[in-house]
Amino acid sequence: MLIAQITDLHVRAVDGPGPLGIQINENVIALVAQLNVLQPRPDLVVATGDLTASGESDQYRRLAEILSSLDLPLYLIPGNHDEPGPFQELLGRFPGLSGDGDLIQIANGDQVLRLIALDSTVPGYHNGALTDARLAWLDMTLNEAPDEPTLVFMHHPPIESCIWWMDCIGLLEGREALAELLERHGQVQAILSGHLHRTILSRIAGVPVIVAPSSCYAVGLDLREKAPPSTSDEPPGFMLHHWDGKRLSSHTLFIQGSWTNHDIRPLMADWEARAKLMDEGQPIPKIHGMVK
Repeated sequence: MLIAQITDLHVRAVDGPGPLGIQINENVIALVAQLNVLQPRPDLVVATGDLTASGESDQYRRLAEILSSLDLPLYLIPGNHDEPGPFQELLGRFPGLSGDGDLIQIANGDQVLRLIALDSTVPGYHNGALTDARLAWLDMTLNEAPDEPTLVFMHHPPIESCIWWMDCIGLLEGREALAELLERHGQVQAILSGHLHRTILSRIAGVPVIVAPSSCYAVGLDLREKAPPSTSDEPPGFMLHHWDGKRLSSHTLFIQGSWTNHDIRPLMADWEARAKLMDEGQPIPKIHGMVK
């Protein structure tokens, strides 16, 4: 099973260069086009919040227009830049998060994977919180299927990034309680988040936390204490999460612009022999490596 995760789109009401000259809407348009031609096709696309720049109705209208060309099932989760009213009014035709959380299941043959969306937003604030009600809902939902592998999606990651100004608007409430809850539920394979505008890997209670990059700007990686907040010209991206029934493999992709995949089989010495060994699960001798 293959899940595409997009996050922190920050769509504006009008196209063209946004803050810092970034082509924000154009990146999302290119992202949708790229998702439509991915092979193999994802079973589902999950957008983990900050769908618009500031939660205004005109921004959601433009986002809905862009997303209308996506030829894949789409699931939406709000972030701190979203507003519940316009979010529900203008994106209500897409499955999305309502209340404390939501649940969907995808199946491939006899494989079942549960996806839990958990609301981490705080009305009127940029930081996140997991309230007692949200954690109780999560605990109840996990108790319903203790033996089925589960992924939890939320906007604010339950970790510290060590980028101080982003951690000030991180998950400020409920992190310890979430860790205690996860220790009781071994079926959670990973927590998948956005918000930090970078690919970041960490753990909470032994559970992997995977933060996806933004299709907008990247937050600058500066780990100095009280370093000035910054962004980076790193390419925008998204993630693909592959579940094979036993393990999760996650991959970061760049949104296509000048990026091209090249077939390197002609550059390998005796590709046919190498392919045969790979099909048989055999080690690959160096003589079948790249030609000089």
